[in-house]
Amino acid sequence: MKQNIIKSFYLFLLLLATQISAQNISNTKTDLPESVFGEWTTVLDKNRFTEFTLHKHFIESYWQAYVYNKDFEVIDNLYSFTATNDNNDTKEFKIKVISQDTLSVDRGEGFKTFFRQKTPRKSSYTTLKDCPEFLKKTWFTTNGNNKIEFSLTDDEFIYNGKKYEIEQVVNYTDSKQFRFTVKDGLDYKMFYFKDWYTDGYIQIGFHGQYGDLYKANKAYPNNRTENVDAYLITIVPKELQGNWLKTDGSNLWSHTLYYNFAVLDKTK
Repeated sequence: MKQNIIKSFYLFLLLLATQISAQNISNTKTDLPESVFGEWTTVLDKNRFTEFTLHKHFIESYWQAYVYNKDFEVIDNLYSFTATNDNNDTKEFKIKVISQDTLSVDRGEGFKTFFRQKTPRKSSYTTLKDCPEFLKKTWFTTNGNNKIEFSLTDDEFIYNGKKYEIEQVVNYTDSKQFRFTVKDGLDYKMFYFKDWYTDGYIQIGFHGQYGDLYKANKAYPNNRTENVDAYLITIVPKELQGNWLKTDGSNLWSHTLYYNFAVLDKTK
């Protein structure tokens, strides 16, 4: 009889431990609540703002989309997790839910207070079809390879030969800048198209970088050129354009040939 009581007691402890363990798992592994998804901002000073997006599949950190890993922990409304971007870089994040419109967020540099906003600052949501026509082109690299890296039409966004579904387009109206959030399954990417140049050139930033210059025609020069038409019909062969050195053994600069003029060394 005594052995049966002891056995029953141990079974009870085992069952209790199992229930506590299951409860701990359910309390420490969870996704972010739906209420936190959206655009967030914090004012650091009068002229500088920091913004980011909380999406149900990723968190934006300095112009990069980090897709959540399945390791969420939550204690007293503090969510701790890791997320990985498309370069396979993993970062740790912490989000403390203060209220429906206020978060305390640590993106690896300490906690900062963020406030909800409808859209990123001075921007509006749009669609690729409604974007200006100068965006809807095939864009070549300007690093000398003339590689097609982006191709945009009314309804297609292609990057490196792969078509991506457009999740969201944001138009920053004060800077003629467009943010594209695109995806292939759970592979999310963020691109910033910046119309800061003459027609036929654009700057595109991604992977958190400031961005490189792209051109809409592989025959265009790799540097920004004001008069592209004059460049294309120049009588100076492209292989002769550039700086030339003297052949008297000094290797000093002699002259420079541009597509529309020349600069000569007239010194004796």
